[in-house]
Amino acid sequence: MRIKLFSTMIFLTISAAIFAQGVISNGDMSEWTSGNNLPDAYSITHPKQSTQTDAINFFKKDPMGYKGTKNALKMFRNHSNAPSGRFFITPYAFLEDGIYVLTFYLKGNGWLRSVNLVTENGMPSTGSTSYDETYVWQPMGSDTDFKNATTRVTLSNWTKYTHKYEVKQGTYCLGINHNNYKSSGGVDTLWIADISLKPYEAPKLTELKVAGVIIPNFSSEIYTYEYKLPYSNGNTNFPAITYTAGEDVSVNVTPATNLSGTESARTATIKVTNNDDTSDYTTYKIIFVRAGGPNNAQLDGIEINGERMTTFSMSKTSYNYCLPYTTTSNPVIHPLTFAEGATYILIPAVNIFGTEAERTAHINVESEDKTSTQSYYITYNVIPELDLILAIGQSNMAGRGVMDPSKGDQDALSGAWLFDLYNQWEPASNPMNRNSEIKDPKKYQGMNPSYMVAKKVSEVTGRPMGMVVNARGATKIESWLKGATDGYYASSIKRSKEAQKWGKFKAIIWHQGEGNISAASKYITQLKSLVGDLRADLNDPELFFVAGELSHWRSGTTGTNTAIFNAMIDTISKFLPYSGTATTEGLQPIVTSSSSGLPDYNDPHFDRESQLILGERYADIILNNVYKNQSTEPQRFFDKNIAQIYTKGNMICVKLNETSEANVRVSDIMGRPVIYTHFSQYIEIPVYTKGIYLVSVGNKNAKVIIR
Repeated sequence: MRIKLFSTMIFLTISAAIFAQGVISNGDMSEWTSGNNLPDAYSITHPKQSTQTDAINFFKKDPMGYKGTKNALKMFRNHSNAPSGRFFITPYAFLEDGIYVLTFYLKGNGWLRSVNLVTENGMPSTGSTSYDETYVWQPMGSDTDFKNATTRVTLSNWTKYTHKYEVKQGTYCLGINHNNYKSSGGVDTLWIADISLKPYEAPKLTELKVAGVIIPNFSSEIYTYEYKLPYSNGNTNFPAITYTAGEDVSVNVTPATNLSGTESARTATIKVTNNDDTSDYTTYKIIFVRAGGPNNAQLDGIEINGERMTTFSMSKTSYNYCLPYTTTSNPVIHPLTFAEGATYILIPAVNIFGTEAERTAHINVESEDKTSTQSYYITYNVIPELDLILAIGQSNMAGRGVMDPSKGDQDALSGAWLFDLYNQWEPASNPMNRNSEIKDPKKYQGMNPSYMVAKKVSEVTGRPMGMVVNARGATKIESWLKGATDGYYASSIKRSKEAQKWGKFKAIIWHQGEGNISAASKYITQLKSLVGDLRADLNDPELFFVAGELSHWRSGTTGTNTAIFNAMIDTISKFLPYSGTATTEGLQPIVTSSSSGLPDYNDPHFDRESQLILGERYADIILNNVYKNQSTEPQRFFDKNIAQIYTKGNMICVKLNETSEANVRVSDIMGRPVIYTHFSQYIEIPVYTKGIYLVSVGNKNAKVIIR
């Protein structure tokens, strides 16, 4: 579709010097208003005027200051003899898929026809009278101001405008079009200040309290909570609700009305509204419930070693619970009854290292009036000492590669574990970033390099791996630095310190940089600061760090040149000890619908196969540096007085030496038994699933790998 603008349209083009300053990545538009990307003035000569002295300043920097801002001002000036005009603020900005919020301030008089995001392909050449609509992203929804404005604005004070744009991944500049000159003659002047474009964040609470205490397990991303009040509390006696919210939002609390009523009557709502757009809001709910009565035999929760089980649910009666390798005795269990008068009998596990039945604790609950009973079961799994790896970064570490279940992409790795949001472990499987505390819930979490890192390192070393994956797409390194308000660093350190109860960190893998392509010169200093803080907070000054290159296929693309960034990151070992770089040479981008089934070379994300290769490259660097004194072959146990243990195909082979008979126990890395039997001299034990197995003969143990 083609749109006719004005027959007298004049396009103000940007000089090559401005383009040379590079792309602004992922919506950080501070450079748009930094005062360095625009000449002092654009001058045009109206066709009716014959001398340069009659030139009209269509657009220029304004020398005045705008109180409360640090950005340079821009001025639009319409003249009674001037035509309409469109101009573009550069440099270009690379934006990932998603919704973005544009904010700016206006003051003065005049027409501002539209404010749009325009791709490089959509920017008309000088003298053009039309543009292609498919390359222009207009404000979405009800954001109609300046979407196709036909009325003149008169603003005596600075006025804030906010618009949301839903864009597809690409490279954009800001296009601004103002309408015809003042028809009654004279001069109209508009000023614009504080232009910013940022990824959209819904209005959120940062803290929510009931009776002055933060709600257990509160998260700004969780919107519904259940809160128990005593059975004797009464129907209308509800505790006070308080909160802390972000900037530029309003909060309205609607209290619950009746504790014995419907769920709606028992629910308090907390509505957080964007002050700039009242149609943009987030609602939190607190559903109050009354504690159980005399005939109730449910538990309200279970504490293990003083910590409440975050996976507990009233409707769930059986649980698996991981214990660190340092555990030597039964954990201390404290059941929390839902009814005030209910009682319980606790039957501890017989042996936390035994069979499943021996590792299971029982809690038998009886109601106050003894008419109801309920049993709960907790089965312990003692996790072996783990070699830990922290995986952080932006979208490629979050994973955008499309998984293929037919190729086993979603199968659990037998030699690796993934840290979950409840400080527990689960078998590692894709998507590895699913438990990220900071992930964007609207973004797809796909194949990332941490999967192959865990798989290869565990297979080669025979060591069980513990992966802490905490990535978020569309982030700059500034958001990852210690103390940054986004909290990505704080979240990663908090989770990592919890994971340290289960083992020792061997490496950090980092893939980030698409958001900092245009500022590679200062990236080294920022990266040194980040790694130094990570090592200090994890108590290991020599903790190995691996950074990945960005894509190679965009190294020649205008405005998204990764070559300079990659050249910088390749020197990481020169300015950062105990570090290395994983190359991305030869890797391919994902396929998008717009590329007709072919790789999209405008996309910075690696496809499935490339993510697997990149993971192997990360793993090789870790193996060659962290595990350099270990064999790259499967470990084999040998004791001349007991047995030789080795593999042959899918067989685990055990050959006794001086003894003639013995017992052998084989279990997988999760402790699940494969076989326990008595044999003479030699035995071959078939296993049908690849992975790491634990073999015990007498009082000797070994790990073997079936590849």
